Amino acid sequence: MIPFTDSVIQQAHGHMLDQSNMSEAQQASLKGVLGRIDALLEDYAREASQIRSNGKLSSTGQASELADLQQTAQESLARISDTEASKLDERMVALQHELRPQPPASDPVLQFLVEREIRRHLQDKDQLEVIALYQELAVTGADDMTMLAIENAPASFPLISDPGTLDAGKRGRGARQSPESAKLLKQITQWRGILASAVANAKAQIGGADDDPVARIANGDQ
Repeated sequence: MIPFTDSVIQQAHGHMLDQSNMSEAQQASLKGVLGRIDALLEDYAREASQIRSNGKLSSTGQASELADLQQTAQESLARISDTEASKLDERMVALQHELRPQPPASDPVLQFLVEREIRRHLQDKDQLEVIALYQELAVTGADDMTMLAIENAPASFPLISDPGTLDAGKRGRGARQSPESAKLLKQITQWRGILASAVANAKAQIGGADDDPVARIANGDQ
């Protein structure tokens, strides 16, 4: 078992918070969750110590109670994780929807004709050249019309065949159109990552299926 220390989760992830772009309010909220995980670990460590020092219990009895305690602690941790992760995931999905690039406010027929003409000029270029141009435009925002022409190319004659490249370009354009939503999505993504890391750390400290109390006690390692 990994030894427990006061506020181990907050200590282990404090540097991640410091290096994040999260707001003070977001950091405070996450620290509150990390504090709840710390409290759970402290309760687990105290109760596990009491079981191990209980001279009335046989080795098998200690192992059985420790296994039950592990399961209860893991279930409590899962409830904290699932509740918090669900809220963050819902917010991330909503923000990703907000970051979908908005269609141009122009006549659809004229838009189609302009895009077709742009594709005609690009069709003889090597696809690597088109990709480089597309990625540059995604960053600079110099010509969204050309980006649209590339994205809307017929499936039978794509200018860029990799959907991942097109998705990244659309996200980049959406971020330019909605910078505050893009910033918030980045912050919540960092929040979600730190939470996942903290939960994984806590799971390892509690132990479980791979941490057999019976085997440990039989080997004299309590």
